[in-house]
Amino acid sequence: EDTTLSLLRVWLDLMGRQERVNLYSGIEVLMKHAKAHLSPKPRRDFVQHLVDAIVEKPERYRNLTSQLGELQKSIGGRLLDDDQAEKLIRARLEASDRFIYGIPELFALLSPERRESTLRSVWNQVPKGQRSFFALQILPAMKEPLASTFGDILVGAFESGWSDADDANMFQYYVPNL
Repeated sequence: EDTTLSLLRVWLDLMGRQERVNLYSGIEVLMKHAKAHLSPKPRRDFVQHLVDAIVEKPERYRNLTSQLGELQKSIGGRLLDDDQAEKLIRARLEASDRFIYGIPELFALLSPERRESTLRSVWNQVPKGQRSFFALQILPAMKEPLASTFGDILVGAFESGWSDADDANMFQYYVPNL
């Protein structure tokens, strides 16, 4: 099992260095192998290695940020502390010129106490045309009830971003996700 874990880590690192590798499908294969062949502790170690790679190179692993919540759920317990999660949110927003894919879901990785201050501190980095959509995407990612002040901020953000929305007609398709 130690050799399998070492091999999976090296394989992940090699894929992360190759620009032509499809990271999403490659990591999916590695995760299936880890789930089938590693006991819980080494599997958690492998997942943590993946998360560390994502935090270290968020732009390279940008297509995987939306999967962090599922990874966290699959191993039980937190994968990132609040500082790491906030750093990842900031890095993804800085690298994003227009699209926010995978960024709102990262708020679920923050402790409930930290969500409001983080949202307020990064709000100006969210593209104006995406702000209402951003607020809508945070809500379904949360696994526990929201603090009322954080909920009020999301509602206010949705409302204030409406007039700048790229296409306000698209919001109707997100109602089932609430």
